[in-house]
Amino acid sequence: MAGFQIRKYQDEDDEAVKEIFTLGMIEHVPASFVHMLKQPLTQMILMCVFCALLTSSKSFLLPILAVTLLLAGIRQLASYLFNSYIETSLKEDLASIRKSYMEKKDTCFWVAEIEGRVVATVACLPCETQPGFLELKRMSVRRTHRGLGIGKALCRAVADFCRERGFPAVVLYTSVGTLQDQMAHYQIRKYRDEDYETVRELYSTGFGEHLHAVCLQALRQLWAQLTLAGVFSVLLIFSRSLLVSFLGLGLTLLAAREGVRFLFGQGIKLGLSEDLQDIRKSYMQGEASCFWVAEIQEYIVGTVAILPAHGEQGSWELKRISVRRPYRGLGIAKALCRTALDFVADCGVENVVLYTSMLQTDAHRLYHSLGFYKEEEFIWPSLPAKLIQFMVFKYRYRVPH
Repeated sequence: MAGFQIRKYQDEDDEAVKEIFTLGMIEHVPASFVHMLKQPLTQMILMCVFCALLTSSKSFLLPILAVTLLLAGIRQLASYLFNSYIETSLKEDLASIRKSYMEKKDTCFWVAEIEGRVVATVACLPCETQPGFLELKRMSVRRTHRGLGIGKALCRAVADFCRERGFPAVVLYTSVGTLQDQMAHYQIRKYRDEDYETVRELYSTGFGEHLHAVCLQALRQLWAQLTLAGVFSVLLIFSRSLLVSFLGLGLTLLAAREGVRFLFGQGIKLGLSEDLQDIRKSYMQGEASCFWVAEIQEYIVGTVAILPAHGEQGSWELKRISVRRPYRGLGIAKALCRTALDFVADCGVENVVLYTSMLQTDAHRLYHSLGFYKEEEFIWPSLPAKLIQFMVFKYRYRVPH
């Protein structure tokens, strides 16, 4: 296997760099097309078109042809969007790579080559949306040279460049969101009064992320499926129209989702009106409780708290564990939990418990890695939770002394 080397961009690399970028972007068209087809809105439109044409034409051929044309149109739309992005990029920073990346402060462009052939690229420059960070851009490796560790080596080159210039983190934007490089420098400290609004906002945002998963959990219930089937059947019998039946089914699903959203809103309000109503009073008075935040560049990205467990003598409860989505995967949650566990160890506590829902699978893995074990599971004692079989898990940790 031929070795590769990473070096800074040279003017003679221009055409190869643009070719790698273009081919890399075009590769994403099929996956984007499939992603578009997975969207409920797309599926509803295709279904409505098919049913409407089937009802009006009384022929299977016309609806099938129409849906096929729609699919072809969606595929062309995906191609058009990617081609537009390619053209825009080639006219902007890639029009003059040296000017964009090699002549400005805190910017650079690297290529990886094998036997004199450029096979991969990466670049970085100051992030416009998050001042104080560098943004990783134009990361691409030729398909024929993937799996050789070239991409990882290019990312390390960017990370080293970032460290040398004193930046705390590297940000990159992909089709699935924003990621932070694991070299991000975060610090954990105790809660201060000026953190109040940010902590409450972080809690509300994290709580609301589970809305979609709860809706799916509700749809898995037999009573929900029978209800939807009943609505569809009744509408079909009285209207004798598949279009009306499907539209009624769609409206029922939308109404149910709004109902779940309302319940989530009530849950958020409940949390904000309990211990988070007065964080200092709940956690920062005395030595039997504490609240910590994790911050990057004075921006709060995570929280955790601990206090004596209600109804369990000698046990404390770990609560309010939350990390902003863009900052997950950096070890912040584990560091927050370890801070709390070290605190209880110093206080002579023997047991720590926490409660988490069935939906938080990533959190379950975190708790197991810290030494927690699942002690109990039960359905949350509220009517909506009982209807959808919403399970809550109780974990326990034996504090070593």
